[in-house]
Amino acid sequence: MVYDALVATMTEVAIWSAGTWCDGTGTFRISQFDYEMAHIVGGMMGGYLFFNVAASGVQGAGQIQHIQAIRKGSLSNVAARDWYLGQLSQIKGNLNTSQSLQNQARQAFDMRNAARTNARLLMSDRALAQSLNMSDPNFTWGQIITKYQNKGFRGDALWREIIDSSMRSNPNVNQMFGIR
Repeated sequence: MVYDALVATMTEVAIWSAGTWCDGTGTFRISQFDYEMAHIVGGMMGGYLFFNVAASGVQGAGQIQHIQAIRKGSLSNVAARDWYLGQLSQIKGNLNTSQSLQNQARQAFDMRNAARTNARLLMSDRALAQSLNMSDPNFTWGQIITKYQNKGFRGDALWREIIDSSMRSNPNVNQMFGIR
């Protein structure tokens, strides 16, 4: 199975990865393996981060995926924050609600950590990105559970709080960048 990806944010890219090519128009042809690997690792190939935006239908044997590709280190602080907030707004819709509440909490937690990590990779201000990695690293799963247990959350209330907190951004950081 091969995925066609429309990339509106660039005109020509050379990606050297098995089964992956770009025709210079921003259309990528990604093998099933590369697509799955890119999706799992946050999608870094050839200096670009690839993000699955939405499935749009079926063409032949493959499903067309719209992929957003952004060069590492290419976004201003405000643009990276806007991108991050957009990722947080998609978490609820991306949860597998057929899973237990605990598994959904883990999914939300993982999505938020991936969004934070990727937003920092996208920042052109590398010094600030590194500073954030040091001063405000991602929590581990155990740390986030302990944090909310220490606030009195237990059982399903704990998992709901982790889900809810995974979709909240820090209002002080938003204010710092003039984002409401």
